[in-house]
Amino acid sequence: MIRDGFITPHDAARYLGIPLDEIYKMLAAGELPGVRLGGRWRIRLSALERWLDEEVPKEELAKLAKRLKGVDPRKIEEFLSGEG
Repeated sequence: MIRDGFITPHDAARYLGIPLDEIYKMLAAGELPGVRLGGRWRIRLSALERWLDEEVPKEELAKLAKRLKGVDPRKIEEFLSGEG
């Protein structure tokens, strides 16, 4: 069972494997579920899990995959095609 709580953008970057500056861009653009608490971004872990598991359409997964650094593009295509 996953415990719910808020994580920082830094934790989300590590969790998703993408650069921190990309997390901030995604939060500001509304692409990633987050809230501002006390002027700082926070991401509810359950919302992030839901976003990844249920709410992210294939097009958004493709956008997220393009932000990954150092990943073989063939592996990304394989994953997005459902073969991986």
